[in-house]
Amino acid sequence: MAWLALSSVAHAAPCGRPDIDLTLPPDGADGVPTNAQFAAHYAAPAIYVSEPVTMTDSNANAIPLTVAYDDVESMLRATPDQALAPGHYDLVWPGLRGVSGAGGVGRGRTIGVTVTSIADVAAPAFSGLSDIRWDLSRDRDPCLD
Repeated sequence: MAWLALSSVAHAAPCGRPDIDLTLPPDGADGVPTNAQFAAHYAAPAIYVSEPVTMTDSNANAIPLTVAYDDVESMLRATPDQALAPGHYDLVWPGLRGVSGAGGVGRGRTIGVTVTSIADVAAPAFSGLSDIRWDLSRDRDPCLD
């Protein structure tokens, strides 16, 4: 008897599914300020209906958050109700339902960040550019080719 082993199963990319394509700060960020605001961008327009966004510290204590969704930007934002203590935190972003209904529920994402002891209190300082190089790349959209 012969056995056929497949290393992975191919799936077609679901068109219009609102998967998270970007988080701010990104997963693994270090030096996050104590007063950081967190955000997740959804690749397709989504409907937010109070799905829970959860944040826990390294001892699994829940961190209270104020959550808001901007449907124009497809951006879900979470702001801790109090300044964060230095340490590691995990943030769970939910999967949201697509506006068209055809894409189903998108994939959420869990990120981990490390908070420093410094608050962000001033605008960034920018002294200008001394050199610029271009590296243009773009992901292909399998739904639009």
